[in-house]
Amino acid sequence: MDGQKAIKAVIEHDYDVILMDINMPIMDGFEAAKQIRHLPLPHKNTIPIIAVTASIGAAIDRVSQNPFIDDCLLKPFNPEHLRDKLMEIAGRNVMK
Repeated sequence: MDGQKAIKAVIEHDYDVILMDINMPIMDGFEAAKQIRHLPLPHKNTIPIIAVTASIGAAIDRVSQNPFIDDCLLKPFNPEHLRDKLMEIAGRNVMK
């Protein structure tokens, strides 16, 4: 619903991946991702974050250059694209 609730959810629950909407009220996805990365909890601040946005152009450039976001999906997205990104993340985590 908003970035502050996203941060609270990450603190209170365990997730393998975060799908982060970029355009949210109160706190956008960029700031929420930054704050998640700065949590003092290593098992929380390293969760892969995939930005989800309907924006194109400048927003995509911001996502690709953002050090706190691992990947991006454009809405509406094909479920196969999400699966591919999740498989890529799973592969990276197996290699660690």
